[in-house]
Amino acid sequence: MNAHINLRNASKTDLPGLGILKLNSTMAWGKYKDELRELPEARCVPEVHLNHVIIAELAGRLVGFTTIIPGKHTTVAELEDLFVLPSQWRRGIGKHLLRAAEVRALGLGATSVHVVANEYAQLFYESAGYVLVGTAHTDFGLAPELRKNFD
Repeated sequence: MNAHINLRNASKTDLPGLGILKLNSTMAWGKYKDELRELPEARCVPEVHLNHVIIAELAGRLVGFTTIIPGKHTTVAELEDLFVLPSQWRRGIGKHLLRAAEVRALGLGATSVHVVANEYAQLFYESAGYVLVGTAHTDFGLAPELRKNFD
């Protein structure tokens, strides 16, 4: 990728754009479109998570974001979201966001990151050092559950 990816913290004015990007990215896989349109969580980022959102921009345009929050156990951070605009897939934006989330997790004192991914993203996470640790029940069935330990 030739363009410079700018990473920044999210602000309240970003919330509508984050929701649109989240829904569009999720629907791009082509599965569960009707169900996703009806599911409020599929098109919004909770305001309470805003302080944990990292945004990726190209030329001032929102192209992706990730949300990394402290987990139930202080040593585990939860990767809540990682979405990239479908037109920008396979350009390294997701890798930049994932690395930024991991750095943020380390800053929170975490020794590992946990994520429940969709079946399409599993290989992406595994290529970044995440290991399949189980499956989780979601609104759309079972999903891979992965973890990366920082050693």
